[in-house]
Amino acid sequence: MLNDIRRTSLVFLSALAVIIGCVFWYLKLSNNNAFFIPYFSNIHPLLAVLIISIPGILSLYILDSRGWFHIFRRNNVIPGIIYSLLVSPIFAVVAISFDFLFGFPADINVLFPESLFFYPGMAYIVEMAFHAIPLTALMLITSIYFDFPRSRQQAYLCIYLVCLIEPAYQLDFTSSEGSGYVFQILLFIHLFMFNMVQMYLFRRFDFITMYLFRILFYIQWHVIWGELRLGILF
Repeated sequence: MLNDIRRTSLVFLSALAVIIGCVFWYLKLSNNNAFFIPYFSNIHPLLAVLIISIPGILSLYILDSRGWFHIFRRNNVIPGIIYSLLVSPIFAVVAISFDFLFGFPADINVLFPESLFFYPGMAYIVEMAFHAIPLTALMLITSIYFDFPRSRQQAYLCIYLVCLIEPAYQLDFTSSEGSGYVFQILLFIHLFMFNMVQMYLFRRFDFITMYLFRILFYIQWHVIWGELRLGILF
């Protein structure tokens, strides 16, 4: 049964990667790559999806097959959805408050209707690049070189390290002026806590729940607020 669930989950994630790659290809053709340059530079978005998805899916297979983390568990569907619906708005409200207090650039978001397709795809890429791949690498390395008395201690150490990746990636002190340093520190804390909640969902529930959580956050922050902010703040 577990092998069947794992196999079905891997097929689903592979098919999702293909769909995301095709959607990104269409967005590139219709928008001259403007959406993707900040994330993929000059790499074709379809190629970028493949480069990240292949090791990402392999990483999830390793995590699931070893019992460290799970890709999907049926019993966690409803609790995971409820948790995501209740908690994701908290992080969206904090991000929106940062926008009021510090002011993000006007063009920070991809606008509707492309945003409905762009951000779920980017959520997939982020989960693979910032969570699945580095978490698997750390779990394998710590399994080889360290003798943990309990697997839980190993998982928590790797989780804390993985949660630092996205906040560190987002830091930009070079452009900080005035309250910029305060903003960067607050943003780091916000992103770290966001990643901690996500990794809790991965550990407690599964990868699909973690992915859903980010999609819901992106819908609230990038899609809905991304459209409203232009009329409110600019």
